[in-house]
Amino acid sequence: MRRAGAIRSPTTRRGRHAPPPTPSATVRATLQYRPDLEEAERAVRDRFWRERLARIERVAARGRLLEIGSDGQFLRLAAASGWSVTGLQPDAATCADAAARFGLELQPVTLGEAAFPDASFDVVALFHVIEHVPSPRALCREVLRVLRPGGALFAETPNVDTLWFRVLGPRWRQLIPDHYWFFSPTTLCGMLTRVGYAVDRVERVGKAVSVRLLANRLERIARMRLPLLSKSLAWLGLNDRVVWINPGDIVLATARRPPH
Repeated sequence: MRRAGAIRSPTTRRGRHAPPPTPSATVRATLQYRPDLEEAERAVRDRFWRERLARIERVAARGRLLEIGSDGQFLRLAAASGWSVTGLQPDAATCADAAARFGLELQPVTLGEAAFPDASFDVVALFHVIEHVPSPRALCREVLRVLRPGGALFAETPNVDTLWFRVLGPRWRQLIPDHYWFFSPTTLCGMLTRVGYAVDRVERVGKAVSVRLLANRLERIARMRLPLLSKSLAWLGLNDRVVWINPGDIVLATARRPPH
């Protein structure tokens, strides 16, 4: 179903009268991965976040940065780079983990609950958030309000206009129950424009991953464990090898609040 320039996920099974999930339940629903694998990927994600921060700093001067849906890792790097950072995370367990790991006090609220004054931030980052919320348009409208005139939004989300979706169908890694909305570059740009943003660019972006994670994703596609592959990678010492991939299934939009 199309709403707000997006595609409503057919995997969403909430009935018309079913209550929406709580923010904490939504966060926990994303944990469709193996915790041991995610822990092993933490150092790799540091490289990923440095690349995303560099993208932001190429087009935005350091100032007040808000990350919505933060786990603390990106904001730790941004703070070390000279940004004044604020993070929102409605899941209390994730907030506690960010405090323990990174010394960051995330606010355990949604953007609406935070009730920031108008024009509070120079940059707002939404990394893989809009696909999880009940209304991407409402969220982006509230982000527009808290951005200063000329301030920038960076919104990253799965790209439904990809060969992987067309080939894999229901086995596409982004088709998970808590992804309620999917955008293409065109529909993402259209939604942001209708909300009131001036869109600078929407681009397909890659990321750093380990060979270990690639093997895990292959197992997901095959829908079975591949012990011979895992053992071979371990024997060859390749699990921790880091590669940069861009399968085209992630898009990053850069958009601004008009200056007037």
